[in-house]
Amino acid sequence: MKCKFVDSSGKICDRNTQYKWALCESHYNRLTDFQRKVVHLLGRPGFDFYYTAEFSADTKILIQITLGVFQAKVLVHCEEGDHHVTPEQLFQFYGLLKSHPEIHRGMLVASNAFTSETREIAKGLTDLDIFTVDEILSSLIRFDQYLEQLQKELEEEFSSLPFVSPSGKMADGRIVKLSDFLTNWVNEKNSPFLLLLGEEGQGRTTLLKFLARHLVQQLASQKVAPIPFYIPIQKLGSTEKGDLYIIDSLADLYNLSVESFGVLSKVMEQGRILFLLDGLGESLAQVSPKELNQALHNIQKLLHPKGKLVLTGNRSDFYVGDQETELLRKCRELGATPIPIQPFNKLAINTYMEQVFQGSVPVPIQN
Repeated sequence: MKCKFVDSSGKICDRNTQYKWALCESHYNRLTDFQRKVVHLLGRPGFDFYYTAEFSADTKILIQITLGVFQAKVLVHCEEGDHHVTPEQLFQFYGLLKSHPEIHRGMLVASNAFTSETREIAKGLTDLDIFTVDEILSSLIRFDQYLEQLQKELEEEFSSLPFVSPSGKMADGRIVKLSDFLTNWVNEKNSPFLLLLGEEGQGRTTLLKFLARHLVQQLASQKVAPIPFYIPIQKLGSTEKGDLYIIDSLADLYNLSVESFGVLSKVMEQGRILFLLDGLGESLAQVSPKELNQALHNIQKLLHPKGKLVLTGNRSDFYVGDQETELLRKCRELGATPIPIQPFNKLAINTYMEQVFQGSVPVPIQN
């Protein structure tokens, strides 16, 4: 019986036309979740995957790489668990590799890390590579070019546009400066989803761009910070694309080579991504119930399990007076924290005018 092929999610597929690679279904079903993740991350055009039980009692993955007339076999061992891979485990796999001369290289992939001694020993083994899942992931998705482009755009914008942070009202009634609040919030683990609610002209867009600029500067100085993805509503694709519409919009907007939501979600699992969806709240208030459910489903995917997201919208779409609308209640079910933006006070307006005139102070606004 001819083997059916599946993609990385286990769905039956046509390996010749739909996917860059596929794995025989019977082999896929024998793999652990961690091994499936590794197979997904290693997938490339020209790679054929084989489950190979004959090598040892433990499951191994054999990759046959075909590039033109060149063919090579790579044996992959996945070391799963919270422990650091030791030299003994390295030599055990290397001994197995050397006992099969028909295999050209070996790859040892760890879910956690390697001891420093293991890494030092591996440097001397020319036919064996060792990687953690995070290292494979970093090699797959490169954000350097995107961050350089974003930084250039934001620096140009803020060089000609004065910035005065609006204030927001917290759930406990406190009024806080939102620029300070947001730069602290990005490091909080228990608050993944913010709704910045205000009316046109209250600084929602500028505030999101300020946060994106702050994070880009942090990353440029080698500090730990999430990667900001700013997506304005007019650039956001249609929900008719289904689960991928936000990711597709992101790839189109910044020319990123992100091949699927599955790969990007691996980065999100580490808490490395912050989505800034400018104006999406206004769109959610206007779509049909079916489209709203699809959009909220997408937001839920962006948040799971460690994603972070800021969404802006009109306050009037989320509150009627002081009463919450059904839209806000649905967002709260996803963990959203609404923050109403406060109107600019006289001090903020005067500060803005001072910056506009660059020291030539206009007449202050009086009562």
